[in-house]
Amino acid sequence: MSNQTSGIVAKIISKPAGNTGGTAYNFVIVEAGKDVWYGHGFAPTKFQEGDHITFSWTASGNFKNVDARSVKIGSAPAQSQQQQQAAPAAAQGGGGRFNSTQLAIQYQASRNAAIHLLDVMVTAGALPLPAKKGDQYDAILAIVDDITNQFHTKTDKVVANEGLVLEDLEIAITNNDTFN
Repeated sequence: MSNQTSGIVAKIISKPAGNTGGTAYNFVIVEAGKDVWYGHGFAPTKFQEGDHITFSWTASGNFKNVDARSVKIGSAPAQSQQQQQAAPAAAQGGGGRFNSTQLAIQYQASRNAAIHLLDVMVTAGALPLPAKKGDQYDAILAIVDDITNQFHTKTDKVVANEGLVLEDLEIAITNNDTFN
């Protein structure tokens, strides 16, 4: 079953995929305040961060795979006056998006941390791997990709909130943790 989505592209990443030297492309659309990742496959995107796009996608397990031929680049719906007034303030400092070099550094750091965490989990026996070697490669790659995306997204939230991870702060307050 095909789904239709439209929104503004918040982030585009490319990463090595498979053992043939291919490159997979993924992007984020912010929906209801949450980053939603979509897989664009092995074809480079024709759109850029900040573009408003409409596209069809199908769910495959935990993944949302875009039909790259369905992507239409268009203009964003008209912003409300309040959003237009808030935009210049956000552009002046703190809350703006990173440039591509910073995003690449952030992604690589997230990737390295994910690989290290996976190594620790496998070494400690906390993460059993499939018996077949071919299945192990696919499982490891999928886990590294998932952890990388989690770390990368959380880093964006920390930067956007000037160093605070709001979810962690809410948990600490709920648990009456003290901050010494």
